[in-house]
Amino acid sequence: MAQTAEGRVARLLVVVGLAIASVSLGACTPVRMTVPSDVQADSEVFEAKGRSWASGMLVDESFQIGPFAVKNVDRSAIAGRASTKYEHVAFIFFRKAEHEELKGGYSFDFLEGEAGLRAECHTFTNRRKRTESDGWDVTEEASRLACTCEGADRTSTLELHLSGRNPKGTLTLGERSFDATSVKTTNSRWAPAEPVGFRVDGDEGSLGAVELLRPGRIWLSRKLSPDERRELACLFTGVLLHVED
Repeated sequence: MAQTAEGRVARLLVVVGLAIASVSLGACTPVRMTVPSDVQADSEVFEAKGRSWASGMLVDESFQIGPFAVKNVDRSAIAGRASTKYEHVAFIFFRKAEHEELKGGYSFDFLEGEAGLRAECHTFTNRRKRTESDGWDVTEEASRLACTCEGADRTSTLELHLSGRNPKGTLTLGERSFDATSVKTTNSRWAPAEPVGFRVDGDEGSLGAVELLRPGRIWLSRKLSPDERRELACLFTGVLLHVED
């Protein structure tokens, strides 16, 4: 996700704040996401094991999360592209220029025993520039993450809009659609300014959640079918592998 200078400063302050919070809790108590109680009550939780703290083309990013194996993470296979659209508004007083750029992406294999999914994620940045009559330029920046997990019979999808105070998105499992919303609660008294995870909900309640703080955890509802459980875990893994630019 591309960021402005102000965004990088804000993210640095979050990291520093969480580090201080970890010290305040004690050297052996890391800061972790506090999962909402309704998610906790109806879910199994799995923590990532053997996950590298580094990422990139020369790093083996394979890891295990519960019964699922993440293999062949590839951050080099997806090329970037860009498109620009100009729109004149209110005659000559100002205009908007919309620019969406595919920053990059990554792919991986997601395995559960003999069953497997092929996953691919793309990261986008959308910049909107407004030039007003007094000559001042105002730039707004938004970013999003789009992931797919493809099996033999169907494809599940996730799209997260990562900008703003409360990032959110949508998710599909088969023909069913669900909402993804951010989680900002931790076991620390320090309240993070940015999400430490996301939860997914449908008409029947919570489906699960994903923690972004390393090494990362996922919660999967017991109501899910085996296929839905595997697909949701795969999409959550796509979120875990997202690296800020």
